[in-house]
Amino acid sequence: FLVDWKSNHLGNRPEDYGPDSLARAMDDVNQLLCMDTRDSGRFVTLFLLMIDLKHNILTWVRAGHEPAMVYHPHTSEISTLKGDGLVLGLDRDWVYAEQTSRELSAGTTILIGTDGIWDVKNHADQRFGKQRVETLLKESTLLSAQDVITAILGQTAAFRGKVEQNDDITLLVLKFI
Repeated sequence: FLVDWKSNHLGNRPEDYGPDSLARAMDDVNQLLCMDTRDSGRFVTLFLLMIDLKHNILTWVRAGHEPAMVYHPHTSEISTLKGDGLVLGLDRDWVYAEQTSRELSAGTTILIGTDGIWDVKNHADQRFGKQRVETLLKESTLLSAQDVITAILGQTAAFRGKVEQNDDITLLVLKFI
């Protein structure tokens, strides 16, 4: 069952945004998942990001997923791409909202990851934590996106030692030059 969300929108939302709205797409995906997951208790998290390189604008919608981290080289600060958003598949009537930012500039690095990366535990039952990920992101400014991922995964493996990994780890790193 496929739906072209541009022409066959499933919801009853006011038409106060264009047909290419990320929030509208997320609403439609949620409604489809709700039909598939009804009464199962299952759900999906998602972070949907659109990048307008012409105007240096980030647009995103969160559906229960961890906020993306953004490293700003001109200030050496990290911000997060936050926003409300219930996990997909639980509430057919939930209305998702887009967020936007003009924080995109040369050298900016965006990291989107699952919570398994900061929830890694070592033999002393300590968590790797978001602070360590942020520090690694700041220290990796001269590395390629692939090398940033390799550095983070290497540090988490060293931190974990022989302790079994307890959750999935997924990372996406985007670097803007």
